[in-house]
Amino acid sequence: MKILIVDDEEFICEILTEFLSDYGEATIVTEGTKAIPTYKEAIEKNEPFDLVYLDVMMPDISGLEILKQIQANEIDKSEDEKTKIIMITSSYDPDNFFDSYRGGCQVFLTKPIRQNIIKEKLAQLGFEKIR
Repeated sequence: MKILIVDDEEFICEILTEFLSDYGEATIVTEGTKAIPTYKEAIEKNEPFDLVYLDVMMPDISGLEILKQIQANEIDKSEDEKTKIIMITSSYDPDNFFDSYRGGCQVFLTKPIRQNIIKEKLAQLGFEKIR
């Protein structure tokens, strides 16, 4: 599985990368403006991301805007073919919650990140450990 982690907090990226190494290969982007070019480059190489962990609150561009751009690129795909999106936020805001689900994310989590919850959500999305 190919995973894209988009979060401006390097510590969160490190934790996610370590945990997700049992599931696949992670690419980290700490600047939101680099998320879409990284996502598109993977598609051009015919190696699309299976999963994107996306922080809602980014300093340069909203995670919700990134979500919209990803969904716009996948408009012709069936639900099974679309990249799975897990939105993460440090402060729960009902508007962000509903906007995320309306925007096409499958999971919405709040920080701090709990590995047992992530493991459960990955299983619900059909992802299994590779090691």
